[in-house]
Amino acid sequence: MASSFYGHCESLSAVVRTCQTVMQRVTQRVKDSFPTVERIDQTKAAVISQTASGRFSINAGHAAIVAEDDVTIDGDKIHLG
Repeated sequence: MASSFYGHCESLSAVVRTCQTVMQRVTQRVKDSFPTVERIDQTKAAVISQTASGRFSINAGHAAIVAEDDVTIDGDKIHLG
């Protein structure tokens, strides 16, 4: 009886480890997303990657890009001003 209980506990532990692994990487896919934040929206991450198949647009009253090292802008045409 004790060995059967121990076997069930091991199986349950394996299931829990599998769930933890799946939950560590959650992917969200939506067709349209329009979040609205009234005050501050802040993201802290080691790396942020954004990809747009069409236009990528940022509109702001004031904008600042600060980098400790290189800043690269690569495009066929770059318009400033």
